[in-house]
Amino acid sequence: MDDACAGRAGDPAGTPADIRAALPPERRAEFDVVLAVLDAVGPAGKLCTLRPAWWELETVHGAVEETGAEIARLRSGDHSGAVTLDENGDLVPLDGHEVT
Repeated sequence: MDDACAGRAGDPAGTPADIRAALPPERRAEFDVVLAVLDAVGPAGKLCTLRPAWWELETVHGAVEETGAEIARLRSGDHSGAVTLDENGDLVPLDGHEVT
């Protein structure tokens, strides 16, 4: 299994069944539809695409709010600490500072 799709100790829920169980009951049917439409379950039942992984964030207290704040910061033009990958797969800072 690809490391990007592998669970690690301390990670949120993990499998779709775990995530579904951790969601509030009123959100579970919507989650089921998302999984069916995206066919996003990879090896060993792990979520392997970003959109369903957002649901996993909902199972971790404060994660959605923290992520939303980071997205708002980036949209406002503050790219401090943000990186992307160049054509060689190397990290490139968006704010012009050296990546450490």
